[in-house]
Amino acid sequence: IRAYNNAWPTEAENPLDGGNVPNTNAASTKYDAVIDCQDELAYILETTSYNQLDKTYRISNDFTLSGWDKGKVNTVFNNTGGGVLFKLDGNNKTITTDGMLFSNIMNDIWDLTIALSTNLIVTSTDGNDAIAALGFSVSGFRNETTNELETTPTLSNIQVKGGNYRMQAATVGGIVVWAFNGATIENCKCKAILQVWMDGELTQGVRKYSGGIVACAVDATITRCQFYTKDINTLFRNKAATYNGEVVKETTASTGFYYGGILGGTTTWENVATA
Repeated sequence: IRAYNNAWPTEAENPLDGGNVPNTNAASTKYDAVIDCQDELAYILETTSYNQLDKTYRISNDFTLSGWDKGKVNTVFNNTGGGVLFKLDGNNKTITTDGMLFSNIMNDIWDLTIALSTNLIVTSTDGNDAIAALGFSVSGFRNETTNELETTPTLSNIQVKGGNYRMQAATVGGIVVWAFNGATIENCKCKAILQVWMDGELTQGVRKYSGGIVACAVDATITRCQFYTKDINTLFRNKAATYNGEVVKETTASTGFYYGGILGGTTTWENVATA
């Protein structure tokens, strides 16, 4: 057998007959591993040695997430609780999901499509809940010792396809809920139904933001993004008696709720996180 001039897309060795065949035509960006199923994505997220700033992974095939619970509202910015430190090349593949994909994203993700397989409806009623397709936040990773930002992540060419399903919470973003600490979101598209639901009214002075791409942002860049929907019941407050009740569109605007086709609003992290 002869093996030469082959592209090997990962950092893994290429053993043959007890030796290691040189990768003379390796891709310019080599990946630490490829991901093609739910178990592999969950393992990388949950294993500290794999979930690191210097790691880069590539999605190698379309796959579906079922019972996915890694994406959540999380105020801890590290590689735990669904946090993402690694870079992820979506490779123009589609992940179909029944839950928010990640919690806090602190590195680059590009060329990924997210399709919803069900409604993403948060069941919490305390007003601090939030939902988005890709993640709770995208932000630079700050070194706890030096207080310096080690990353300024970019989300690029992310597409969200909601179909007839909706995303609903007290705060809703099409791609992410939060963008801050030098994050960039560019060339992203979201086609989905976004609705706000909250039990009761806001305390005076408290604000809630929802946006077609990002709900809340500060020290972030959002450029060349698009939000569109075929449903008129989007970016408004659902006044149903319960979170899972029949949709009831409010007739009078609720005080403190703000909406935007791209960005819901700008505020400091603390103002919304503790509201």
